[in-house]
This record gives sequence, structure tokens and C-alpha cells, in this order.
Amino acid sequence: MAPRSAEQFESMREHSRALIVEAALTLFARHGYEGASIRMIAREADVSLGLLYNYFGGKDELLLAIMHRGLADVGESFAAALEAGNGARRGDPIERLFRSAMEILRRNRRFWLLFYSIRTQPAVVEGLAGEIAALGARIDEGLRAILSAAGSAEPAVDARLLFATIDGIGQQLVLDPEAYPVDAVIDRAVALFSATTTGGTR
Repeated sequence: MAPRSAEQFESMREHSRALIVEAALTLFARHGYEGASIRMIAREADVSLGLLYNYFGGKDELLLAIMHRGLADVGESFAAALEAGNGARRGDPIERLFRSAMEILRRNRRFWLLFYSIRTQPAVVEGLAGEIAALGARIDEGLRAILSAAGSAEPAVDARLLFATIDGIGQQLVLDPEAYPVDAVIDRAVALFSATTTGGTR
């Protein structure tokens, strides 16, 4: 058997790292950051404790890896949602934005369960402050553009309100995906924002 190439070794390393990160995301979402131990993560990933420590120094490094990956995915997904909101398809652009955003949350539910559980813990997310701020700024800029195009008289304020509304609905959906009446809530939210942006009652 021919010796493995450097590329093959790197591919194996990345595969092992991905397995460990995926296992950590599963257990952090299921048991919370504090409730999941390194041994549990190694067992879930079906790797030895030594191999896990070969890639990650501890749970804090695993959490950072998960958050880096999750924030990158959220950034790309929300960019697609904003694009849907700005798209030329028929229908209300704000409704398309709401529904696209909820699809992002459904698709990445484990990440959002983890994110919502730790975002009020400054010590845990301290290393991600810059990334979170940059992502927030991009989202805010996109929302302002959609609201300006929709006729908002105060797009900066309305963008904050719209984001808080999407975030609040999203959190409820992530926590209770089976029972939360997301479609009815979105219908009502869209009606309220449409009235705002077209000069209706504030």
C-alpha cells in the first residue's frame, strides 16, 4: 500500500475535526455548554480522548469552532434571505424576508439552540464579539435597504424593530418548533410592518 500523501493526511484531519465539532454541537445543544463533558463529546464522535485533545484544547476551543462555523453559515444564509427580500419576485419583500429567515432557523436549529443559550454569557462569547458585531452590522444594513425600498420613513429605527421581531419569533420557533404558530405570527408581523412602511398607523 502506497504511503498517504500530505493531502490525504490533511483530509483525514479535517474529517476528524468535523466529526468532533458536529458531536460537540449536538451535545451542547442537547445538554447545554456546561452539561456536556469532553468525555461525552469524544464518545459521541467515536474518537479517543487523546485524539480529541490533539485537535482541541478543551470545550472553550470547541465552542469557538462551532460559533465560527455557525456565524459564517448564518452570515451567508441571512445574505440570501436579504436577497430574497430585495428580489423581483411577486409578493411582499418583508414577508419573503421573514419566511427566509425562519427557514434559516429551522435548518440550523441546533446552532440556534446553542447560540440563544449562551449569548447572555459574556465570558463565553467574548472571543466572538468582533464577528458578532460585524454580522449584526451587515444584517442591519441589509434591513435598512429593504425598508427604505418599501417606503419606511425611518429605516434605521424600523430596521432595529424588524430585527428584534425576527429574532423574537425565531427564538420561540427554535424553542418550540412543533407548537409555535409561526405562520400566523409571521402573517400578523408582515401586516404590521407593511402598514408602517406604506404610511399606515404607527
